[in-house]
Amino acid sequence: MTDQLEDDYQTAYDIGLDCLSSLDKSGVNPAHGLAALLTVVTHAAYVMAPDDKEAEGMIAFATDMARENWAAERLKNQ
Repeated sequence: MTDQLEDDYQTAYDIGLDCLSSLDKSGVNPAHGLAALLTVVTHAAYVMAPDDKEAEGMIAFATDMARENWAAERLKNQ
């Protein structure tokens, strides 16, 4: 990643964590809230991307990163 891309990614990632914290404080069912957040973000990917292929690429990248983060977190907590 370029420095700018890395900075933007980390800033947006931190915003996502803040959003999850707000969701937790809201009192909504966590599964329902997370499904809604995923819907909003996925919808935004399709709206903001120049075409479906680019949107699906962003979604695949995000899914891969989430799996990598989850695997690293599991190893760290063993």
